[in-house]
Amino acid sequence: MVEFPFSPMEPILTHQPFSDPSYAFQVKWDGVRMLVKKRGDDVLLVNRKGKNRTALYPDIANEVRKLKVHDCILDGEMISFGKDGKPDFRQILHRDLAKKPKLSVPVCFVAFDCVQHDGVWLLERALEDRYEVLEDVVSVPGLVQRTENFADGMELFQSMERMQMEGIVAKRKGSAYHPGGKSGEWQKVKCWRYTVAEGLFLKWRDERPNAVIVGTNNEPTNEVFGAVATGIPESEWGRLTAWSESGPEAVKGHPDWTRLRPGIQMKIRFLEWTDDGKLRAPVVQSISYPSL
Repeated sequence: MVEFPFSPMEPILTHQPFSDPSYAFQVKWDGVRMLVKKRGDDVLLVNRKGKNRTALYPDIANEVRKLKVHDCILDGEMISFGKDGKPDFRQILHRDLAKKPKLSVPVCFVAFDCVQHDGVWLLERALEDRYEVLEDVVSVPGLVQRTENFADGMELFQSMERMQMEGIVAKRKGSAYHPGGKSGEWQKVKCWRYTVAEGLFLKWRDERPNAVIVGTNNEPTNEVFGAVATGIPESEWGRLTAWSESGPEAVKGHPDWTRLRPGIQMKIRFLEWTDDGKLRAPVVQSISYPSL
């Protein structure tokens, strides 16, 4: 943990997108929340939990040093774009959770707020005023960029749905920045998202399977995305049990898991990736089995 003057402001979750001229709307970027502090050539990158991440992002720190301002504090997201041009949360985790800089994972920092500028705190300034300062600080896009403001929340949300992005954030015009807590002046609306994962293990309770552990089955980089159960019909559990390689044979560290034979694919609807790369609110849409 490092000393930092505040923790970031958080939006509340709302379930319906809306348009309102008293709000500005921004893309909800699928990345790792980061506060960036610059004072001369000294740069500090701190995540939402207050952990120092500066050493893991030397490329971003170097770009921050080039900003034409002596000191500032920016709030934003560290993002890694996938081959499809969209933010890839699991990819940014490979960088953020590494023990040393993993420069093979390309990243950029997308700022959406400026809360200090040349020694002046902007916390009580209106959202629009802070954004004007941000436009001046981050004027040329590169590894450090700024997000855009949009006027029509419904239109932006529908675009994010079509692109299978994470969602949008609605921010009330004229609002101050409230460190360290959630405020209704920022509201996030999340899109349902979809992924295909492989069934890796059956999870048992009271001698009955009650969940499937899903992830990737690519040695040696297996990843586990968590347990899914919602959406699996009662009739499907017998078939999944039949695809188990054995009876209740303990998997190391997980005595309630049994291994599934490779090749079971599950299409899953979910809300978001958690900070440790797990599926939040997963719902199974369909299950396919390999041909025998």
